[in-house]
Amino acid sequence: MNASIAGKLIIVPTPIGNLGDMTLRSLEALRAADTVCAEDTRVTGKLLAHFDIRKPLERLDEAMIGAKAASVMERVAAGEVLSFELEERPVERNIYMAWRTKGELTPAAKEFSAFVRKSVKEA
Repeated sequence: MNASIAGKLIIVPTPIGNLGDMTLRSLEALRAADTVCAEDTRVTGKLLAHFDIRKPLERLDEAMIGAKAASVMERVAAGEVLSFELEERPVERNIYMAWRTKGELTPAAKEFSAFVRKSVKEA
């Protein structure tokens, strides 16, 4: 666990297909994490390798989130810093989990979440 930072879950949106679109704040969040959770560990593993970030990597996709939510919240409460990398879209359930664990959203995640909510309302 990262002794210098209180436990938290950080939702980190990442680019689809273009690593040049990766934000500095997202890289900072991935580097600050004790563990990186991801929807697709193969894709995220390549992203971490590209930016020379060496962290334990765990799969946490939409099908698993219900079963692992309690465990993730316990780990955060115990002081662990988890980055939750989402390469496609932060679904509302993932955003809710971050809120429940007093997690933080990077500005890009906040913008994207607002965009998704607005788009759904307009559809």
